[in-house]
Amino acid sequence: MVSCFAAPSFARRIGYDNVPSRRKSRYTESMLNKRSFSIAGHRTSIALEAEFWAVLDTEASRRGLALAALVAEVDANRGERALASALRVHALDRASVQANGG
Repeated sequence: MVSCFAAPSFARRIGYDNVPSRRKSRYTESMLNKRSFSIAGHRTSIALEAEFWAVLDTEASRRGLALAALVAEVDANRGERALASALRVHALDRASVQANGG
């Protein structure tokens, strides 16, 4: 069985491999929250875990930005990285800065 995780041992450890194939899609979708934005004139949907959205929402509020503006900012600076991945990395960076008193 092919896993969507980079480390198959992690998938086994959390029990992901035990979810029947036809149910994996629903299993994965239930862990993600999808939001839609217009970026550079194009509609796009981004699916992230609620914890990442919470960090991004908090940062946008702290900076006085709409969430869409923060997403557009991350998009403009993401390079070759996928937008969802860039948002996760950005959220982790923000959470790390906040945890260290910044």
